Amino acid sequence: MKHHPPCFRASLQRRAYAPLCSEELIGLLGDLYECLRGPWGTRLRVTRLVIAAPAALRHENLPIIRARTLMEIQSSESEQETFLLGRKIGRQLQPPRTILLYGELGSGKTVLVRGLTDGLGVRDPSLVRSPSYTLVNEYPTENGTIYHLDFYRLDGLRDLYSIGLEEILARHAIVIIEWAEKLLLEVKNPFSVRIRVDPERGVRRFEFG
Repeated sequence: MKHHPPCFRASLQRRAYAPLCSEELIGLLGDLYECLRGPWGTRLRVTRLVIAAPAALRHENLPIIRARTLMEIQSSESEQETFLLGRKIGRQLQPPRTILLYGELGSGKTVLVRGLTDGLGVRDPSLVRSPSYTLVNEYPTENGTIYHLDFYRLDGLRDLYSIGLEEILARHAIVIIEWAEKLLLEVKNPFSVRIRVDPERGVRRFEFG
């Protein structure tokens, strides 16, 4: 028979006969974390809590943008799923916010950006294109302008200053940066998205944090 700390055992009993929704699962993890902080946790240490959300737990109303101590991990098996994931994030964004996208060529960054802009109110997200040569595109919405930058062809600080990056980052706006690996400036209030591709399975793994 397994022995659980009292508060965690009570939490399990409360949920033993009902299916868990996403919010309840997070609450259950929180109960476990609190128990591990107390006397029952003297032999165990929690250094970082990572929530992996399988497909069955994805829900349109479940927040992805959380406290910086948590990381959300989700996956996509198609462009449509990537677009919908981006739209879900976009609906939660409030300016000023800088979205930093990391990932190799063809990982789905631009598709994710289309979803982000759709969630943020761009009327026709199909017109969203990666600004590989111009470095920056602007998309007007009812709540302000979205700035979409692509640093794939970035050639040093000179290019950054030529597009007025510091001025863009200082505005009360949503700024989305592809190839953020090449960003040479520190930004305030960043939200990072790292995309890892499994070519054999055709699955993209998104790490938000």
